[in-house]
Amino acid sequence: MPLRFYLRCALAAAAALLLGACAALWLPADLAAPSLQARADDQQPEPPSADKLLANECAAFVCLRMADFTGDELMRVVFADFGKELEQIYGLPLTDVERATVATLRGGNVRIIHTHKPYDRDKLQEKILQGRFGGPFVPQPPPLPKDAKDGEKEKPMKVEYKEKKVGGRTLHYVGGWERYAEAFCPIDKTTYAFGNGFALEALFSGKGKPSSGLSEALASTGKHSLVLAVDGDRMKAMLKQERIEQKREMEKWREEERKSKENRDKAPPKDKEDDKDKDKDKEGVARDKDKDKAKDKDKQEKPKKDKDKVDQEDEDDEDTFGPFEIIFLPYKPLYQAKFGLVTGDVTKKGYTLKARATAHNKDELAEAERALKSLLYVIREMAVLLPRDEKNGMPGLKPLSAPVARAFKEAKVVRKDDTVSTTISMTPEDGLAKKVGEGLARARKKREEEDKKRQEEFDKQFKDKDKGSPPPKDGPSPLNREGGGAGPKDR
Repeated sequence: MPLRFYLRCALAAAAALLLGACAALWLPADLAAPSLQARADDQQPEPPSADKLLANECAAFVCLRMADFTGDELMRVVFADFGKELEQIYGLPLTDVERATVATLRGGNVRIIHTHKPYDRDKLQEKILQGRFGGPFVPQPPPLPKDAKDGEKEKPMKVEYKEKKVGGRTLHYVGGWERYAEAFCPIDKTTYAFGNGFALEALFSGKGKPSSGLSEALASTGKHSLVLAVDGDRMKAMLKQERIEQKREMEKWREEERKSKENRDKAPPKDKEDDKDKDKDKEGVARDKDKDKAKDKDKQEKPKKDKDKVDQEDEDDEDTFGPFEIIFLPYKPLYQAKFGLVTGDVTKKGYTLKARATAHNKDELAEAERALKSLLYVIREMAVLLPRDEKNGMPGLKPLSAPVARAFKEAKVVRKDDTVSTTISMTPEDGLAKKVGEGLARARKKREEEDKKRQEEFDKQFKDKDKGSPPPKDGPSPLNREGGGAGPKDR
């Protein structure tokens, strides 16, 4: 996806809920929304069993109560462009979704969707495992034979769904059960989960112990429009394990490539293979015996070797970091704090965001305070600068710049005991949703015109090439603004 997609998500979330985490869930489009209603504390249902499992296994989660967002005028306008993507991912209209939770744990990410009414399991399974981007490829039918009759069509291939039983649940998937494989799991009539298969397996196997902080945060998902919680110790351990596993996979792949190259180099000429086959038959029995002895020896030595290797990996990993740590390095004291909690509320009066981080000790508390102040400053500046850039597709959000920047500037960071916290509030002025909607409509129209123009230039270039005319020597490629990549239709 283009960079402007993520930039617009980040600013729009900061404007509407004052939190970039909202964008990670691709909030709703212009839908017929139910009215916003306050819920009494004594009417909150107990978290489903899937939520309780999250408290045992996940390192972080973010949960949205969809009715609050689809019922707010400004939120519908700001996120109008992302409704189709979100519905494609979830497989349902957003008006059918009661709560949406995204969690990160060992093995990847998991989404748990709670619906207002029973869903069609077969249709959802097909949409999620075949229809959504990021899912496995649907097998293509073989080409027709040369002697095929006129009008004969290729026979569509049937997708084979496979099953894996985990903790009393059934995971459905397509293709091989491997890292990054997507899986779908119906939990009950109004709840289903999908995401990385290894992560779902870790979730439903339920081997971890409950985190008190995450348990309380999950119990509050019915009281707030948004809840985001992070267990810093689990996050640190999960990122470390992820790095070790990726390193092992890379080493395994390199070893396989090395052996494959050696086998190709050692391959005998074709005319000598027949003679060697006769010798192999005579030596077969002796060779098999030698292999059996070697395997027994490897089994005895392997446990000690693997243990030593793991210990060395753990020791070496302390000084390494991956892409996530590089990007979010300034905010490491926040996501690796003892516990972090963010709650957001969408009401008729406006938007409120509360964030707090509990540190392990005084030194980490001071670092968390600096990181939180830095985060408020960065979001404040992004709210002003990003809508000025015509290339990122965000000029339509200019009406939000001033109120968002003001809200973050007025926010104060409070340090008490072992916790740092802040509260951000924004009350939109009358007519703000209309201004933002008109600005986004103009930006959308301009973007569509530019895409159409580039597509026409692209088509013309290939027509000229077919006629023998050389393509343009100078200037960027008509495929996109940056001079390369997919054309407008591909995007």
